[in-house]
Amino acid sequence: MTALLIDGDIVAFKAAAVSEHPVHWGDDLWTLHSYTSEAYAYAADMVELLLEKSGCTNSWVFFSGKNNFRKNVDPKYKANRIGKRKPLCLGPLRERMKETMRCVSFDGLEADDLLGIYGSALPHKTIIWSIDKDLRQIAGLHLIDDEIVEISPETADRNFWMQVLVGDTADNYKGCVGVGPVKAEKILSKKDGLTTWAKVLAAYEKAGQTFDDALTNARLAFILRKNQRDTLWEPPIQ
Repeated sequence: MTALLIDGDIVAFKAAAVSEHPVHWGDDLWTLHSYTSEAYAYAADMVELLLEKSGCTNSWVFFSGKNNFRKNVDPKYKANRIGKRKPLCLGPLRERMKETMRCVSFDGLEADDLLGIYGSALPHKTIIWSIDKDLRQIAGLHLIDDEIVEISPETADRNFWMQVLVGDTADNYKGCVGVGPVKAEKILSKKDGLTTWAKVLAAYEKAGQTFDDALTNARLAFILRKNQRDTLWEPPIQ
């Protein structure tokens, strides 16, 4: 039996956001309100729809825990989100989902990491759903744009190295200065006899950055896999 692994952070945020309603009371007075019950109904419908599209009959919903370990790697990680307003009932909605759905959350880990850990532990018995492209570095079955796609280990590794070079502005790490997707593809595809890690280091050095810059970006980009909950990514032995 195949289980659908769902990014609960995305489901909850979207459900809470669409359930907000502005009211104009006149005399320039506006208020915003939402009902947790409405947001929950939207979230539950979304989970059911994802189950239908995946062909699965059961699901696990994953939420990020507190004390994100990546902030110990780099305090600027996701610092661009500080001060931005979250949907009104996001907190209560998450708690209601945890009470009624099969949910998993661990202190220190993001939902992405839990999806990676569970998905890599049972790659042929699980399907991962997330709109976050970071998850495409996890080999196995994914529900992408309503289609089941199998990502090979080779493609998964390539996606990771692309992320190390390009960075992720949404998560506030920059990658290699001046390297976008096209240039990253050229760097990784070059037939120069170097290992992939050596190619990445050479690109960082050429951009005026250091070994530590490359290592930090790799550790921020790497989604945890089975047996790696309490470890940081380490470079391959040259």
